[in-house]
Amino acid sequence: MRVGQVKFVTEFAWVPVVHFALSIVTIVDELPDNVPRGSRYNFTESGDSMLFVRNEQSVDISWTVGPQVATCRIDQFAQAAGEFATRVIADLDRDYPGFRSHPVAIEVLDKATGP
Repeated sequence: MRVGQVKFVTEFAWVPVVHFALSIVTIVDELPDNVPRGSRYNFTESGDSMLFVRNEQSVDISWTVGPQVATCRIDQFAQAAGEFATRVIADLDRDYPGFRSHPVAIEVLDKATGP
């Protein structure tokens, strides 16, 4: 994952993308308007995690693997999270026809596209 000039790369080479996609779009919902609050994504394959902290109109993204901190506007983060999640489901549906009708895929798309 890249935010501006900061690149977040795992040391274990893979991430369960459906779980990550669902988590990222859920995190967008957990960062309410103008309320300083954090949300954490815990990697299932290690003890590492990413922290997303809302600061007015931006979100700071950091993780336990390194000292990098990236900041972006919350609207850009929300848009990128939705596009990423939608792309993950589309890619999996292309490789595994019918995947988009799975309940988890439906949940990801519902959260990614919003109300």
